[in-house]
Amino acid sequence: MHPDFTGLGLGSALVDWMEERMLARAAPGATVSLGQPVADSDVAGTDLFRSRGYRKRWSSWVLRFPAGVEPPEPALSRGVEIRPFTPSEEYAVYTVIDDAFSEWDERESGPFDDWQAGTTARTDFDPTLLFVATVDGELVGACVGMQYPGEGWVDQLAVKKSHRGRGLAKALLAATFAELRSRGEERMGLSTDSRTGALDLYLGIGMVVEQDFTHWAKTLRS
Repeated sequence: MHPDFTGLGLGSALVDWMEERMLARAAPGATVSLGQPVADSDVAGTDLFRSRGYRKRWSSWVLRFPAGVEPPEPALSRGVEIRPFTPSEEYAVYTVIDDAFSEWDERESGPFDDWQAGTTARTDFDPTLLFVATVDGELVGACVGMQYPGEGWVDQLAVKKSHRGRGLAKALLAATFAELRSRGEERMGLSTDSRTGALDLYLGIGMVVEQDFTHWAKTLRS
């Protein structure tokens, strides 16, 4: 809400409109939920959703590297390789990422076509910024990097559950950020939330939290 127009009930009216639209568009009998991330610094927004019966679902953070800080590259065991992906590995990359994200509560597997449309089929997708981790030839991890105006960004990062704790995520991040740095990107970051359990990983490689958010949600029809 523009600061000049707060206190007029416009926020409540917009929430009413969103809830009505969600219920109108849902299939008959389907469970309907509505969620919204709100910056923790937005006290008015937080109070609005609390007053409307929304509950905290998860926390999320935007992290970036401070100036002059480089991500460390961990030593990897024999048989592990970090390299750019090849187009023939597209479905394997999707599988690793989708399986990892599907471990989250209330998150269902998404179809390959949807992932492809939002990742490798994007007009700004750069295949040389997608790195994979293989162990004895098996693809077990992936990191999707992106370049935006004035910033390098890690869009997706996942490691197969059976191969976690071996430094693969750190190695994928190091490779991606090194490539972004080689292209002149000085500002680099990513976002994560409490469902991933990865905050300590990012803090441990020298990143710092720049913004905090809370995802507020409400079941409109169960």
